Amino acid sequence: MRHTAAVLPHEFSNGGARLGTFARPLAVALALLGGGAAQAATLFWDGTGTSWAPAEGWSAVETADTPDPAAAPDAADVAAFSVDGVSSLQAVTLGASQAAAMLSVRGSAAGGLVLTGGGTDRTLSLGTGGLEALEGAGPVAVGSTAAGQGVAISLTA
Repeated sequence: MRHTAAVLPHEFSNGGARLGTFARPLAVALALLGGGAAQAATLFWDGTGTSWAPAEGWSAVETADTPDPAAAPDAADVAAFSVDGVSSLQAVTLGASQAAAMLSVRGSAAGGLVLTGGGTDRTLSLGTGGLEALEGAGPVAVGSTAAGQGVAISLTA
């Protein structure tokens, strides 16, 4: 089953204080679709890049920016924004439509996360894990109203 929700733009936060009128229904939908599906790997954004696709922007371990995984996260993987020492705002362009089993923004990502299309509106497909913003995580903005920076979230169960 495939669910699609357009999100241009939305902000999330961990305590609900920053959930606006557009984000609140999406956050509820993400929570309802969340589940306990098994993932192939959890890959951690290491703060060394600005684009989702190169594997060099990700780490296979949470506590360091190396070792790099063989590839960037895909539909089987958890994409986690949390590496020790990376606490500034992370602006990441998708560059192409991307997929992950779950998008997890964790406490050490206190500066927040902005995901944009990267020149063309894109889709981020999330599996049953949906999107989580854990306590201590900064705000999460998905997409922008600027031309070519939109991001739609597609929920796949």
